[in-house]
Amino acid sequence: MNQRPLTEEEQAELSALNADVKAAIEKRRAWLDAKMAECSSLKVGDDIYDLNSVQRLGRVARLYRYWRDRDEGVRDNSLHCDYKFETSPNCYDNTSRYGGALSYGTREDAAKRAEMKAQMLRMRS
Repeated sequence: MNQRPLTEEEQAELSALNADVKAAIEKRRAWLDAKMAECSSLKVGDDIYDLNSVQRLGRVARLYRYWRDRDEGVRDNSLHCDYKFETSPNCYDNTSRYGGALSYGTREDAAKRAEMKAQMLRMRS
């Protein structure tokens, strides 16, 4: 072993610092939980669309942050949320499994994307 063991005082200080970190992460998690629902453009019950294909994916069943309950919440540091959505009765999928390859949004977002694609096609003619 290339290090000396911590003294009781050092161990107590480290334990207090670790407790402070855990408390700060819990406070951040609660804040992000509250803001996630407030800031998300999609809400539970909304239809979710693939903006690339302009196809309906399903109905939003739950909002979540991928890193919320992983790595003790250390990486849970942004409002980005993912969605669990029902594709058919009792069949579900989620946006996090696509790893950013899926562009998704509301029906209005899909309509705007479709119009933008149509304009691009008209410009090429």
